[in-house]
Amino acid sequence: MRADASQENPVPISFIPIPSSLRANRQRGYKHSLELAKELRRKLLPHIKSEVVVSDILRVNRAVADQSGLDRAERISNLRGAYSVVEAGTQLVRARSGELKVYLIDDLMTTGSSLQEGWRALTEAGMRTSGALVAGASAT
Repeated sequence: MRADASQENPVPISFIPIPSSLRANRQRGYKHSLELAKELRRKLLPHIKSEVVVSDILRVNRAVADQSGLDRAERISNLRGAYSVVEAGTQLVRARSGELKVYLIDDLMTTGSSLQEGWRALTEAGMRTSGALVAGASAT
């Protein structure tokens, strides 16, 4: 049986963590979605042939409220236009051409507003996003 071409030359994968505000990162002492992306990469690498990179290229570009006390409409409004892509470099070129599979990484999805905003920022920068991976989901 002949090997599938996609297995011979698998498309590289980039995990892009959803950012938190600088204040939230300082309070925690780390970037939780970045740490989640790094751990996912570490666990995945022994099982696939693709190159997997973690790219911390999304930033919160303005003040945002803590999402925890907001309803769906408030969350969407709070994050609208709040993320920017920084320092994408060669990944941007590779993602535009389809030579890189891009996945957003987040710890928890409640309304999807963070993922939606991350997707918007990447799309606006010209990156094609393949999907999103989250550790958990909340009904509220």
